[in-house]
Amino acid sequence: SSFALAKLEQEILIKRVMPCKDKDSITLVSDNNAYQPFDVPKSEKSAIALILGAIILEYDRFMQERLAQRAIQEERTTMQ
Repeated sequence: SSFALAKLEQEILIKRVMPCKDKDSITLVSDNNAYQPFDVPKSEKSAIALILGAIILEYDRFMQERLAQRAIQEERTTMQ
């Protein structure tokens, strides 16, 4: 799923973008279960921006985790 930065009323939110039953809307979903998903009409899309990347401040730790994940994936592939 994609992430979006949304400015709704006085709040700025980062949410997952999911398809909506209503074809004229999108559903925004929080990773925090305390917040319910909600629909936003596509006509309000001027206040929503799709997030295409991320800035990683802890690059060394991030790279170590990525390398460990790759090693696990390669091991799984070899075992199959």
